[in-house]
Amino acid sequence: MDTAQIVKKLRSLVQLDIDAIHAYEKAIEKIDIKKVKDQLVEYKKDHMHHVENLSAFISGYGEDVPKFSPDFKGILIEGLTAFRSITGTEGALKAMKSNEELTNKTYDEALSWELPANIRDTVQQNRDDERRHLEYIEMALEKRVWERTLRAVEATGSHRSETEGQRSMKSTAPHRGVGTSDRKLDELEEEIDQEIDEGEIVEKKRRKA
Repeated sequence: MDTAQIVKKLRSLVQLDIDAIHAYEKAIEKIDIKKVKDQLVEYKKDHMHHVENLSAFISGYGEDVPKFSPDFKGILIEGLTAFRSITGTEGALKAMKSNEELTNKTYDEALSWELPANIRDTVQQNRDDERRHLEYIEMALEKRVWERTLRAVEATGSHRSETEGQRSMKSTAPHRGVGTSDRKLDELEEEIDQEIDEGEIVEKKRRKA
């Protein structure tokens, strides 16, 4: 593969990651589970790092890097992600699953290109990031974490809807007001976080096996 071909291939990967960044921004806006949102923010940073490390190779060849804006396909992906994310966490995760399947497939194909060893090593590292992204999103979807959080929020709202008079009538009973429901919601979120963390550990062990 000559220099012109290498640069062309690298530009296609950079554009892929640029498109992914814009899609992540749309999904992150609609995710209401902090643990999941924080994780996707980190994955967005991974894509930004990919843009930087691949662009460095392009610049090293004395060529211009792609502008930091989605191409036609990226605009379609961004729009579809925004549309599917309207429903909240579930829709956003499903949209990003499709997007990460595309990036995984493209990076897998990139490893078959005849690239210099140092560039191939970087592509390999980036592909490993993409695989990790997809595995996490698939795990969050499988656990349907948004359903449990929604039930907790609804229960909290039910407690908060009580009037002061109703709560005063229950003063002799164990208090089940706002403080209690808030604690239950916090406990549930911690439980979800723990399950996601445990899932990540299982996935890491599976990959090493």
